[in-house]
Amino acid sequence: IMDDDNSDNNCIDKSVMKLRNISSEEKTELGMLKCRIMDQSRLIMMLKMRNDEYIISNMTLDKVNNELQSKLDILEQQLTSEQSLEDQNKQLKQTIEQLKIQHFYVEQKSQEYKQIIDQLKSNEKYQQEQLQLELSNEQKKSNHLNQKLQ
Repeated sequence: IMDDDNSDNNCIDKSVMKLRNISSEEKTELGMLKCRIMDQSRLIMMLKMRNDEYIISNMTLDKVNNELQSKLDILEQQLTSEQSLEDQNKQLKQTIEQLKIQHFYVEQKSQEYKQIIDQLKSNEKYQQEQLQLELSNEQKKSNHLNQKLQ
């Protein structure tokens, strides 16, 4: 560590000695170079500041872009969900329409069966009445024959 300090000090001493031995013409040239270096340093600092501003601006834009992308993803999910609900709604409406049609046909068949049953009942009554009439006629004949036989 001591050797490093000594070598640094030697370099500094040599640099100071060189600067003291510079002629006025070299000093003017050095002054111009120093001025250019200062101008370039300012320009570098200005460019660095602009770069930092652009980086901050890009970070902000990235953040906004990410937020918007997140919102877009949420909206796409909602849209997909709504489309699914609409599809389900259509299917339910179709099912309801089919059920209405089936109900109508069931009602029709039910009415037809009622009519058939009513006709059968009516026929049965008619047959019973006919049988009773026949039975009554037969009884009358039988009574009449019995009376003749007696």
